Amino acid sequence: MSLFRKIASAFVEIDPKAAPAAAEPGGETSAALEAELAALEGSATTLPSGAGSQAVVKLAPPPSAALPAETQSLLALTPEQVFSEAGFVETPASAPRLLKMLAGLAAFPPAQQLAMLRAMDAADDTWSEAEVSADAERRQKALEAHLSRIEQTRQGRASALDQQAAGAQESRVATLAEIDRQIAELMKLREDAITECAQQVAAVDREKRELDLAAMEARNRTLAAAQQLGQLGAFFTAGGPPPR
Repeated sequence: MSLFRKIASAFVEIDPKAAPAAAEPGGETSAALEAELAALEGSATTLPSGAGSQAVVKLAPPPSAALPAETQSLLALTPEQVFSEAGFVETPASAPRLLKMLAGLAAFPPAQQLAMLRAMDAADDTWSEAEVSADAERRQKALEAHLSRIEQTRQGRASALDQQAAGAQESRVATLAEIDRQIAELMKLREDAITECAQQVAAVDREKRELDLAAMEARNRTLAAAQQLGQLGAFFTAGGPPPR
């Protein structure tokens, strides 16, 4: 009988026909049990509620490509990458390894899961419950530090974006003020052009009137002189030819 069947038979009745093939006696370790658990695990992706359970978290889409590369790189880190950057290495006492084993025991109640894991701990001296708990605590601290970096990065970027927005608002106000100033200047130029044009037209009209008046006076003088000359000729003609 395999180590898994030995431990599980203490809690539930296992159908011999459905049970995995027996392993060679004397060579049963947690590694052999993990292989059997993997076969039972199937498509399990969550742990049951209670002790040793873990909720499935749907990851949000990757950060927008508009974010700075450094910010995007930090926000895209997975927990596994956080652990790797923090220097964690996988060992028999690693918390993620035990979580996988718990996933394989998802069909059992939490109390039986704990009893089975402690039985495996007693049968395998490569890991212990205390070591796994300590590893889990260290990993939690690494994730908490990562959460702090995420929040600091968010706040820093948000502050920079707020400054950009404020700068854009100031630029808008200054730009509109300059446009309004130019519009006012153009309106003044427009009024000046209208006034100047009106003055030019008035000057032309005045010159035309002066021209007509001067021409009429010149014409009258000329006609008067011509009339006098004509009267002089008539005067002599009326008196007959001059004496010889």
